[in-house]
Order: sequence, then C-alpha cells, then structure tokens
Amino acid sequence: MKKIVKFSATWCGPCKLFAKTFHELEQDEDLKDYSFKQVDVDEDEEMLSVKYSVRGVPTVLVLDENDELITRIVGNIPKEQAKKMILGQ
Repeated sequence: MKKIVKFSATWCGPCKLFAKTFHELEQDEDLKDYSFKQVDVDEDEEMLSVKYSVRGVPTVLVLDENDELITRIVGNIPKEQAKKMILGQ
C-alpha cells in the first residue's frame, strides 16, 4: 500500500491552513488505497523528517510499498493540485 505522510509543526501557520486540505484528501474516494500518516517534526521520534530530508513544513511525501519516495509536495497547495501530484497526473 502506498503511503502519504504529512510533516508539519504546531507553530507553522501554513500547516494549520493545509490541515483541512489533508483531511479532505484522507476522505477522498480516489485515494482510498493509500494510508495516511501525520508527523510533527518537533516530536518525530522515528526521525522520518531526517530520513527523507524534510527541510520545510508543510511537506507531504508519497511513498511506495517499500517506503521509497515517489513524490514530494512542499507548501500549502490546493486539494486538487495535491491530489493530481499524489496520483501522478
């Protein structure tokens, strides 16, 4: 199963704006075959932000079944644009 991982922080204004978009993506029928995860970069015990070189928030990564990076989305972008990037369109 492909994974969508959102990196954010509680102090990040754009992250707060993107939270609604991310929730809408989680509910999107076209993305039902993806698993969704949220990571607060200040509490990232798995060190995923280091592993995937996350330099800014919000950042969304699309990973394949082997946790290899497929797509990186940086910033607060509209839902439809994010969805197209996730689906590779």
